[in-house]
Amino acid sequence: MLFKGNIHSYIYIIGLALLAASVPTSVFMMSVSQFIILGNWLLEGDFKTKWKRLMQHKSALLFISIFFIHLIWLFPPQDYHYAFNDIRIKLPIFILPLLVVTSKPISNKELKYILYSFVASVTVVSFIILYRYIFRVQLGITDYRELSPFISHIRYSLMVVFSIFIIASQFKVKEKSKTATLLWIIVSVYLILLLFIIRANTGIIVFAIMLILSFLYYLKKVRPLFKIAGTAIILAGLISFCLYTLHIWNSFISASELLPPSSTVKTPNGNPYTFLSENKDVENGERVWFFIQEDEMRKEWNNRSTLPYDDKDKKNNDLKYTLVRYLSSKGLTKDSLGISQLSQEDISAIENSIANYTYTKQFSIYTIIYKFLWEFYSYRNYKDANGQSFIQRIVYAQTAISIIKKHFFFGVGTGNVQQAFNQEYSQQKKLLDKKYWLRAHNQYLTFLLTFGIFGFLWICFSFLYPFFKNLNGNKFVSLIFLSIALISFVNEDMLETQAGVTFIVLFYVLFAFGNRKELTESTPLPPITN
Repeated sequence: MLFKGNIHSYIYIIGLALLAASVPTSVFMMSVSQFIILGNWLLEGDFKTKWKRLMQHKSALLFISIFFIHLIWLFPPQDYHYAFNDIRIKLPIFILPLLVVTSKPISNKELKYILYSFVASVTVVSFIILYRYIFRVQLGITDYRELSPFISHIRYSLMVVFSIFIIASQFKVKEKSKTATLLWIIVSVYLILLLFIIRANTGIIVFAIMLILSFLYYLKKVRPLFKIAGTAIILAGLISFCLYTLHIWNSFISASELLPPSSTVKTPNGNPYTFLSENKDVENGERVWFFIQEDEMRKEWNNRSTLPYDDKDKKNNDLKYTLVRYLSSKGLTKDSLGISQLSQEDISAIENSIANYTYTKQFSIYTIIYKFLWEFYSYRNYKDANGQSFIQRIVYAQTAISIIKKHFFFGVGTGNVQQAFNQEYSQQKKLLDKKYWLRAHNQYLTFLLTFGIFGFLWICFSFLYPFFKNLNGNKFVSLIFLSIALISFVNEDMLETQAGVTFIVLFYVLFAFGNRKELTESTPLPPITN
């Protein structure tokens, strides 16, 4: 028998499994699942026993206090529409730990069932994403962020990473059959490849960090000689990565210093090239605005594409600029000869606003590093962060820090976050267009500017202390989850959306409060009765 106990125990575990399965798929079902768990909890009754359980686990109250911090910081004046919406989103911080800690502890087998439900849901969604990727042209998908149909592709990618390590934790179970082990390996490899397919750089980076942390976690259990060898491998890998990154960066710098020819250079058709030496754009070590013959490009492009040269590409960017960058990335001259050397796949990529041929590669570490460096190089030259996700995040962080300096001790309040950002952006000059006036994309900075230093420190303590105090069961999976959460907070406002807050809080409370031992084993609690 999978579950032990009465009908309410069955419904409770099924409700949690349904909630876990809903996180990657449906905001509506997240709400429905929590109502099922809450309704079952109320019908179960025996509130005296539940109250006793809650009082035995005061660390759960400490975690719940994070929600009440949001209520306390509703001091006027506030944008109460924003504030109440934020509080609605944060309700799982209050509801889930309360329900889980006052219910019967979850066994290891039941916890595994919930985790498997989550992995199965993530995998099913991956098939939908794969379908959307294969037929992206027919579906009109021009941005890889649109491949994830239900939630943000970044949040989904973090769920993929967590699923991979849930699967990895099963490899050490000796009783697993060879068939089951092979199936786990196939699914985990498939999910790793999926991270590259959906171009989820955040997920790829977090996965790489988790690999290193996992390696270090198990390294402490081996003999000293293996520890030395393992440490050497990690250091060698990090040094190689840094040197490779430096090599790519140097390709920008060396190309930017190239000079145009001292005499007139002509195309094979006898037309003179234009060299815009004042423009320092670089693609793959090539100057973008060298060897330009626009008349030839216009004529040849219009012969090969249904999108006119002087029109927009499919992402509403000037097509000719996408074309020039793409030709440069392949080391081709910007003339009729260069365009004639493009394949039909290249033409389609340009029409879809892909400005560098390496961006079409699915499994390229070079492309991931290059994109970050290209944005940084471009911003360094032109101070334009618009549309550059990496640089925009830097601007968001800088803006958040400016707000924090003005409201260091008590913050701006629960409802005034977006207003504070809007006011700060309006005082900046030419950094971001209004459509990019977003929040910090960093949970730490968001909490600090919202609640000030005192509220921020309380939240950090209330988040970390209960987890480590109650850590038990499968510590590997628990610590992997916490690491993913803490790292994701650097790059995302994970607790500012329903999918993000439900994902974090659900697995937090399962590991910290669900799979627990009762505190008073000498006087065990009476079971909850019908």
